[in-house]
Amino acid sequence: MTSKNWWKKLISSAGVPLTMKYKLLVGVLVALVLLLALYSFPNFVSSKVTDLNVGSRVFLYGTVTDRVSLGGLISGFVLHENSGSVFVAYNGTLPALGEHVLVHGTVKQYFGHVYVLANFVSWWP
Repeated sequence: MTSKNWWKKLISSAGVPLTMKYKLLVGVLVALVLLLALYSFPNFVSSKVTDLNVGSRVFLYGTVTDRVSLGGLISGFVLHENSGSVFVAYNGTLPALGEHVLVHGTVKQYFGHVYVLANFVSWWP
């Protein structure tokens, strides 16, 4: 058995045509690549807290380190990522402490303090 054809012999030994096994193998590899891309999506699109510009729309990925809810006035949480932390104002259900989330929102400023007004917050592993 040559080193070039060992995989063909291994795949064709089960009695299933080589083309069907090849298509199955390619399908599995494509699915793995897509899953890996989806899983690492936040790493590709996430902004750094230190690079936030007022008025810009951003994606942020990080860990929830604190939650704030002041009656009906304001609610949100503190999001920590590698470069720092930022307050995220959010009117939906607040994520749990320690949860990893992906936030999409607009960077705002209030009396010199930068925060993110979230459009959506998604749990992300």
